[in-house]
Amino acid sequence: MRILSLLYIISHYKSNVNSDIIQILIKKGVYFLHMILVTKEESIELRRLFPNISITRTMKQKSKRGRRYAPETKGVLEYLEKTR
Repeated sequence: MRILSLLYIISHYKSNVNSDIIQILIKKGVYFLHMILVTKEESIELRRLFPNISITRTMKQKSKRGRRYAPETKGVLEYLEKTR
């Protein structure tokens, strides 16, 4: 089963995501994770520590306006507690 974040799904659908689409994805085995805001430096370090992590980035065209979101997993939260 694939793990996708809600931000990932919204970014790939141009229109509003309605409950029908979410119900279809849940039936297909897609999980929704809570996301936490991380800085650029934290995202680089998280990618080094967890190679398979999926960090979602917004505003890819305007590099200075984008934000990065990481899934709220145990390893990510433990790392952020130590560094923040």
